[in-house]
This record gives sequence, C-alpha cells and structure tokens, in this order.
Amino acid sequence: MVEPASTLTAAVLIDLAFRKLVELGAGELGKKFTEAALKRMDDLRQAIVARLRGRSEKVDEALAKLEQGDKSGSETVVKNLDVVMDEYPEFANELKAIAQEINAGKLQDNSSMVMNVSDHATGYQTKNEVTNHAGENYTGAITINKYHTPQPAPLPKPEADLLQQINLGLSSDRWEHYHTLLAKRRTETLTPAEHATLIDISDQIEQANVQRIQALIELAKLRGQSLSIVMQELGIEGGGRRSCVTPSAISPHLHAIAPIYGACQIRS
Repeated sequence: MVEPASTLTAAVLIDLAFRKLVELGAGELGKKFTEAALKRMDDLRQAIVARLRGRSEKVDEALAKLEQGDKSGSETVVKNLDVVMDEYPEFANELKAIAQEINAGKLQDNSSMVMNVSDHATGYQTKNEVTNHAGENYTGAITINKYHTPQPAPLPKPEADLLQQINLGLSSDRWEHYHTLLAKRRTETLTPAEHATLIDISDQIEQANVQRIQALIELAKLRGQSLSIVMQELGIEGGGRRSCVTPSAISPHLHAIAPIYGACQIRS
C-alpha cells in the first residue's frame, strides 16, 4: 500500500533517507525493502543533502552527523527541511514521490503478531500488505489476547459515606484566598474587611476538621480498629493542633470521591 503524500512529513522523509545509515545498515534493510527501494533511499538522501547543505554551519554539522549514523542531528535537519518544503512545493512533491516509491518497495513481514490488551484498552497493530513480483499477497497472522484486571469490591455505603466526609474540605480557590490573606497579615497590610474574611475562613477550617475527626472516630469503630491505625491506613498524619490528610495516600476507593483540598495546608 502506497503511503498518502499528506502523511509524508519532513520527519518521515528524513527517516527514510537516512535509515540505511542510522539504524540497520544496507544488509538488514535488504530484508525489508527491495533493491530498487534501497536505491531510491540513496536518491532521496542525496536530494535532501544537496538542497540543505550550505544553509548554515549548524545544518551542515547536523547533516554530517546523520551521514555518520548519529541521530542527534536529525532534529535540526527535520526543522530546516520542513521550512524548505514550505518554500519550495515542487521540491517537496519530488521528495514525496521518491518516498512513495520507497514505501511501495517494502517487503511483507509474514511473522505472527501477538498483542496483550488489559482491561478495556484498545490496541492497534498494523502490517502492510504488499504484492510480490509473482502477484501473490502475504499477510501475517495477528493474535490478540485480552486480560481483565480484577477490580476491588465496592465499599459498604456507611464506610464510603464516612470516607467522603473525611475527604471534604475547602475549594482550591478558597484555599488560595486564605493563603493570600495570611501573607498579607504577615506583612501587616490586611484591611479590616480582609481580616474578617480571614477569621471566617479559619472558622470554616476548624469546623471541617472537627467533622473530619468525628468521621475518623466513627470509621475506626465501624472497622473495629484503633483511631491511630485508621489514620495510618489513610495516610493521615497526627500531630500539632490539626490533622493532615494526604490525598495520594487515601484508599483507592476514594478516587471517585471529590478530591480533598487544604487539609494539609492548615497545620500550625
């Protein structure tokens, strides 16, 4: 199948032109391309080098690296070829035509392909179907194995409700405002109105933590565990006047619950 010209970007052209030098060498490529296609690779590379060489010292150095099999020069060459192709559409079409001839000369890979797909993911594997000189088509076999990862059992509703209460907190905007007011208080630039707002937010934080601790105690009773064990399992740090809930450490069952904000930001 001949690749559409629209997909033949500068990066694709550079890959084809220098593949013999950079990746596999002529011997290995001979197993994947016809002799005529390998010859057109040389033609493609020569056309690109002839047009880009002399544009700048940096481009010349990048071309020299590619010609020596060093891929580190490819980014510079691709960028410059992209510009040249925009400036000279006829030259771009000439390169794409050569590339299409090269792709038409790919030899069919008849090996089997195996794909392991987990859960509901979708996997894609492609093999180009090429007709050989005798007019025969070859297509490799493709095997797809699907595996499903066991999902954790849902939490009982009472426990899920308590975890949600533990996970409640202020919105991110509210926390940002709170810390802005704290910073202004430290610099003694807080207005009376802002001071009142700061007190109001602090009261909300205190109330949220009281409710959180109450929910933790109820959860400990429900699980038949000590409060310290429950806090440890949820990644909640004790100490200071308040507790700190770490979102990343909370049970996987909380991924569907609203993210916690700020419980770790109110320690003093």
